[in-house]
Amino acid sequence: NILSRTLGPFSVPLISYVASCPCLSDRHKFPNFFRTIPSDIYQAKAMAWLAIRFHWTWIGAVVANNDYGLTAVQ
Repeated sequence: NILSRTLGPFSVPLISYVASCPCLSDRHKFPNFFRTIPSDIYQAKAMAWLAIRFHWTWIGAVVANNDYGLTAVQ
């Protein structure tokens, strides 16, 4: 996030193989950020599909208390 904002004004592309946070998908904020793995939004959709498919009535989540973890539970 910080590196992308720093390099953005210089149009330096930033390619990540580990950053999966959906917050980095905003092309207006991070126009030069690219990733080699999909955003975590696809993982969240798959987990929701499993919950619906197996008729689960509740799901517990253990997350880190940071942007990455808090975005995951949204």
